[in-house]
Amino acid sequence: MKQGNVLVLKVYIVVTTLALSFTSFADNPLTIKGTVPAVYQVKQGDTLWGISSLYLHSPWRWPELWNHNKHIGDPDLIYPGDKLILTWLMANRG
Repeated sequence: MKQGNVLVLKVYIVVTTLALSFTSFADNPLTIKGTVPAVYQVKQGDTLWGISSLYLHSPWRWPELWNHNKHIGDPDLIYPGDKLILTWLMANRG
């Protein structure tokens, strides 16, 4: 197989995997672990991935956490002291 075809195949596999992952999120309601504070204050070293892993059953759900905190413009730029609203999760306990 030519190198160009291998690249196309790899891109296809990645895109298909991502599409299937997001489709499965739509079928699975968002659930949380244990007790969740209404507001979470970001600490040094935190990421949305890590915070999602801490409170959600899957760190892959971080885009939903970001989506519910519109004041965070860039998900890669959260800083110590930033506050994330987690109250929207309370209705989704599972």
